[in-house]
Amino acid sequence: MDKNLYKKCPRCKQKLMMSASKCPACGFNYAKLAKATNAGAKEQIKAGHKENVIYVTTRPQDVPRKNFLVLFWAFGWLGVHNIYIGKYGRGISHLVSFSIFTFVFLLYYFFLTGYGWVYSTIVTPLATVYAFFLIAYVADIVNLIFGKFKYPVSVPISQTVDDVIKERDK
Repeated sequence: MDKNLYKKCPRCKQKLMMSASKCPACGFNYAKLAKATNAGAKEQIKAGHKENVIYVTTRPQDVPRKNFLVLFWAFGWLGVHNIYIGKYGRGISHLVSFSIFTFVFLLYYFFLTGYGWVYSTIVTPLATVYAFFLIAYVADIVNLIFGKFKYPVSVPISQTVDDVIKERDK
């Protein structure tokens, strides 16, 4: 089968023909993607309604390209670009892990030199965590270059995916 003939519904991940304008499983209307906003997604995430947020690979119009790229390239290793677009958990975990590692690293090299146990019990595990998030940043770079980076957006929907599935199963 040719991959170019199919697409996935951004809400329910159902495989559909490229020509489909509406998902038969969840009722998502693709015309609503033109009205999708990142600001709406941030509001939905803050309100705890993550089921109303979908992730798309096209940059929403309300995320200025210049601002995003400056944050991405200058402070991406801190996760600031993720916080900017509303991926708060991922961005804050990058920021916290980097801050903790930097603090412990500086503490060790400036004050605890000569205490080998500190390096083996604290610095090494934190370096491993930091390396994981650095790898995640490199993955973000690769995804951005190849157009696979996902932006959270919110579209106006009348009901959640769970409601549609419950109605369908009745």
